[in-house]
Amino acid sequence: MSTSESDNEPDIFGSKWYEVAITVTNAADAKAPFDTSQISLSVTSGTSTVTAITDCGTPTQPGCNEPSGYLLQGRSITWYEVYPVVPGTRLTVEVDNLGDFSQATPPIFDGIVL
Repeated sequence: MSTSESDNEPDIFGSKWYEVAITVTNAADAKAPFDTSQISLSVTSGTSTVTAITDCGTPTQPGCNEPSGYLLQGRSITWYEVYPVVPGTRLTVEVDNLGDFSQATPPIFDGIVL
């Protein structure tokens, strides 16, 4: 995290910045490559929605941390996001595919951050 970003206060009182690794895998038996630009993340800390910090030169540049391009069948991609989380509360990360409306239930991580 750059100095300018680390000077920013997290947007929830008592929270700290936590780096979260997000891995998406396109199944080996998938019919086609997966468009990673269609990935959408919804993140909550406790009962508050939180947004990732960006560190890509311009804080308002959208999507600077997410992958772009296509993910071939049988391949995985991992990237990192940083979120403000209150220690001891529940962190929920929902990964949704905006391009696949047939997806019944999006993958969700739900756990306590220590």
